Amino acid sequence: MPRLSPLQVGRLAVLFLTTFFSSIILGLLTQLAAKGETQPRVLLSVAVSALVVLTIPAMILIDMFRQTVTFLTYIISEVIWLGILSFTWLVAALLLPLDSQTCRASDCDMKINASRIFAFLSFVTLLPYIIVLLTASSRLRRSSDRPAHVWTGSVRDVFAPGRPLVASAAPLPTATPLVSIALAPATQPPTPLKSGFGFVVEADDDPFHPEPVSSRATSMLLSGTRSPTALSPTSPTSTREGFLSPSSPVFVALPCALPTAHLQG
Repeated sequence: MPRLSPLQVGRLAVLFLTTFFSSIILGLLTQLAAKGETQPRVLLSVAVSALVVLTIPAMILIDMFRQTVTFLTYIISEVIWLGILSFTWLVAALLLPLDSQTCRASDCDMKINASRIFAFLSFVTLLPYIIVLLTASSRLRRSSDRPAHVWTGSVRDVFAPGRPLVASAAPLPTATPLVSIALAPATQPPTPLKSGFGFVVEADDDPFHPEPVSSRATSMLLSGTRSPTALSPTSPTSTREGFLSPSSPVFVALPCALPTAHLQG
């Protein structure tokens, strides 16, 4: 015998139990009908039990001995048909009379009550299986490794041994950025000012006086010189008239205080 999955085992158990309960109801109510109990509510239960006894064993035998999938073994057909039978059993159990109207034997009422109990048991047996089969098929239909046909396949093929009831979802694709933001290059830091003996001294980068600082005149070092070209408006040493501001750093000559090498370095 081939190995069965948990859902296939549960399916067979549900179908066999439903057929067994329906056979009991059919036997009890047939005896009442033979004694003259012909109420429509009793005959409804007889008709439902007869449908169950005829159709459900046929579904089991076709699924077991026929290799190809037929309309009776489709998952969607099974869900619809078993759903109709389950709610029909619920209605039939509610409509069964509390006692017999024509049968006066002592066991007539007992047979009606027993039929009502087995009708409720058939409904309670079928409904959970329908919910599980419908949920598992819907999730498998939306999964990544689903079979080619879920609803038009049989439970034997779709839920074969080794296949989980709920397959893993397809991984989400990695989002690719549409626009790559390029970072602007870092600006060149300004040249630090040299300091010495408490006075700020500018770097020796004056292009208009190529001679070294030590050879320049003292008056040129102590006073601001007018730049021959317009200074940049953003320069810290620029003024409206083009002269160096009084607070701008200048070269200061300290005789006998620091050697020339200290001023240049």
